[in-house]
Amino acid sequence: MVPTLEQVIKVAKRKAFVILDGTLVRIDRVGNYRVLSGWHRRRA
Repeated sequence: MVPTLEQVIKVAKRKAFVILDGTLVRIDRVGNYRVLSGWHRRRA
């Protein structure tokens, strides 16, 4: 049976660290700065 979100959070709070496995989502915090964001390399 799959644990609920509440159960997972309780276990995660007791651990020193957790490893999450799932879909990676691109987050571009410096997206407005083309030189820093790598935008010019992705579009080339």
